[in-house]
Amino acid sequence: MRGWAFVVLLIAGCGDGRTINSDGGDGVDAAGGLVTVRVLQRSNTGDGDTSVGGLDVFFQYPDSQLALATRTLADGTANAYMREPGFVTVIESSSRFWTYVGAKPGDVLVLGATRPTPVINDLTIKIPAAPGATEYTLHTSCSIPELTSVNVTGGDNAQGISRPVNDCNNGTIDMLLLARQEFQAAGDRYIYRPDVAIAPLATVTIQGPYLSTSSTTTLVNVPAGIGYVALRQDLIGRARVYDSQQFGDSLIYASGGSGSTVTPMPHPEGTTIVSYLDDLGTFSRAGLDHVIEWGPASAVTTIDLGVDALPPFVGSPQWDAAAGAIVWRQSMTATVPESVVGDVAFGQPFNVPDLLWRVVAPFDANVEGESRLRLPVLPRATLQPPTEIATPSVVTLHSGRGYDHDRLHLLSWTPGARWPIEGATGRVSYQTFNANEL
Repeated sequence: MRGWAFVVLLIAGCGDGRTINSDGGDGVDAAGGLVTVRVLQRSNTGDGDTSVGGLDVFFQYPDSQLALATRTLADGTANAYMREPGFVTVIESSSRFWTYVGAKPGDVLVLGATRPTPVINDLTIKIPAAPGATEYTLHTSCSIPELTSVNVTGGDNAQGISRPVNDCNNGTIDMLLLARQEFQAAGDRYIYRPDVAIAPLATVTIQGPYLSTSSTTTLVNVPAGIGYVALRQDLIGRARVYDSQQFGDSLIYASGGSGSTVTPMPHPEGTTIVSYLDDLGTFSRAGLDHVIEWGPASAVTTIDLGVDALPPFVGSPQWDAAAGAIVWRQSMTATVPESVVGDVAFGQPFNVPDLLWRVVAPFDANVEGESRLRLPVLPRATLQPPTEIATPSVVTLHSGRGYDHDRLHLLSWTPGARWPIEGATGRVSYQTFNANEL
């Protein structure tokens, strides 16, 4: 996996990228409008995003007729007028394509989430002692995955401990301090402080009391056939401040349609707990169920897996080379998905593919439950994939907000990754293909 991602914004605006040996459509009627693409490059170090110029971008109508072929400018933008919804494809490289189906004039499509460039401030941190604790770990809302926490040892440290801390919010961050006992698998006490001022060289004194991290998560109405469910959780204040995977995954055995587990999850008032649940599957089912649910932090969380259960896959997805489409079937007996994320790996199986092409689209199925996700025919012969060997995969998704809303996130999201949380409560259900099916 490459160490950075792209961000694509489709916005109404003015200005074009440079056309490349193509004719740009036939004007705009009253129903049309401008679609603008902006591409940003993100580094693994968390030091912000930069624009990427010179990438090929194709705007096409549903029949693959070309509206405009262009390139991103130095500021990462390219745009085209489109008279109706259609395809927008960004060519990251000769081995990586991204396509958005149903792009509408005025849409804003984000491929990869933007984040500000953090400022590192040196702080002196003073913490209270927790009886029996041998390790103190500080998490903040400006942490990034590679630098999640800072260890501060020695409670009641009179002089304090000097530590660099990221500032990504103009001088204030949320802090979560965990106190742990040696050889214990999980943090057992915490202090949470929102909106802490962190001016350069300031002294920050974190005051108690410590509270218990113990949190119970219970699953109910677990569909038949689901046995073990993996659970991981995030705590969100202004942004993510704690990931329960720091102390290992939790596993719930849903015997008889229910199950529970106790996790080391802090639950301060005014924050949100996000639970990610993954069906570990059996060899007899073609699809695996996944749920992302969030709500106010509490010591007790109950999640109903019977709500919005998606229709199971019937067999594995196939590649229809003649139609240039992924084809699959689902048993249409439950909640109808709203969106589809499709990947096609072209080239020899079990090796690095010659081309990986990701497409997001609205879900559609005929009365027999057959669905097709068609890729556009790109306007250059050199960009046509080697379709004689193709391995497709499909994710179907339901959030209750519809494809017109979720398409803004889908190209920046990967199954198993964090979902962009909106609102005080919410839920996303999705299903992936079970590669271990017998």
